[in-house]
Amino acid sequence: MTRMTVLAVGLAATVLFGGCGGGDAGVAAGAGDGETPVTGSPGAPTGPGVAGQGSAAGVVRDGSGAVVAGVLVVPVSLDEPAHAVPERAVVTGADGTYRWELPAGKYELGALRDGEQLGSTRVEVAAGRTVTADIDAG
Repeated sequence: MTRMTVLAVGLAATVLFGGCGGGDAGVAAGAGDGETPVTGSPGAPTGPGVAGQGSAAGVVRDGSGAVVAGVLVVPVSLDEPAHAVPERAVVTGADGTYRWELPAGKYELGALRDGEQLGSTRVEVAAGRTVTADIDAG
């Protein structure tokens, strides 16, 4: 299994069964509807203004160029040591958009539906900046 597939299986179990710590469980909507990600660890400092963080934002599109709503977007840190990502996942909005606030570093962002990877892209997030990270799910 690939690293992304293993992550997808674990993520699906976390979303379905609510995690293991009794904290905030669930998946938040993406940037398309103004919602923010649910934190995986209550009180974890995330979001705009946190030192050393930037963001990745983009649109997930299928092979014909149509936006894909309602898919999970999951980051995997490619840095060594890997960055912890406090959110479990974000879901693309009705317009196919998403936004992640992430520690500066390199990531593979995967679009997943029903535990299957539809596509991915690699990005480098810089502190205080937003990188465009569109994903071709076609």
